[in-house]
Amino acid sequence: MWIHKGLELFGGGNNNILIHVDQGDRYVADGILEETLLHEAAHTSLDGRYANSPGWLAAQASDPTFISNYARDFPAREDIAETIVPYVAVQYRPDRISESLRLTITSAIPNRITFLDGLNLDMHPVN
Repeated sequence: MWIHKGLELFGGGNNNILIHVDQGDRYVADGILEETLLHEAAHTSLDGRYANSPGWLAAQASDPTFISNYARDFPAREDIAETIVPYVAVQYRPDRISESLRLTITSAIPNRITFLDGLNLDMHPVN
């Protein structure tokens, strides 16, 4: 993990997560620090292994849509990172989202959810 001063975006990759302290304060104020860390952690821990894997690409092609415009516009680079946050919400923290949002997520990316479930990721301490 790299921690720097400054108001620059967080980043993930190269087996690290890049944090800028002042940006972290903004993420806290916006209520998205945990989500951002999870997104960047997915870049570091999942992208290299799975973003171009046959299983992920098949799930991506089989799902009706992408979870966000960012994932749609940059599928090779952002789809896993954009998917991991709603995946965790649906599979591990459903009490934190509305039933309507849960249905939206599970309808949009059912095959990606199944793919991620199949990885048997160690989700401690989330689970």
